[in-house]
Amino acid sequence: YAGEVFTFPQVFSQGVHQGGFQAAAELLRSGAFDDVLEREYQVEPTTIQNWTKKQSMAIFALPNCSQCHTLSEDLKKRGVPVQDVFIKLDKAKPEYNTLKAQLQKLINKEKFLYPQTFVEGVYQGNYDEVIRKADQGSYADFFSRTFGLEPPAPTMFNEPAGGGEIKFDEDF
Repeated sequence: YAGEVFTFPQVFSQGVHQGGFQAAAELLRSGAFDDVLEREYQVEPTTIQNWTKKQSMAIFALPNCSQCHTLSEDLKKRGVPVQDVFIKLDKAKPEYNTLKAQLQKLINKEKFLYPQTFVEGVYQGNYDEVIRKADQGSYADFFSRTFGLEPPAPTMFNEPAGGGEIKFDEDF
């Protein structure tokens, strides 16, 4: 039943009313129909891949994930707008298994931990790999170009007192 007042088209999936065009389009973009499209029409789902291409930085995470929180806090300290790059998947939603299978295929790993990160459509790794790359400056140009963040100033090493010569203790 589509309600007292409705517009065309009205979309039903597996006998359940999904809504009008706008609601159905949003469900399609969210991956809610991936399983049905794959099963009924042999269409390979590409929701995860589309998200990685649409966003310059896409981080797939779960709610209440400690590693996801660690990466979020690290990126937030660097000035990255984490609310714009994190995509929270929900295990309680019916499309979760299809989305996870797409992610597994895209990163070529059967088992993985969240979060999983993509930059400009290229897989970057999990949270510790991304933090390590950020610490090494691998994302400095990307952060500057995409988020307008200034690269960190290079660390200058001060010459030790005494002219830089090495001195050993007497018992060495």
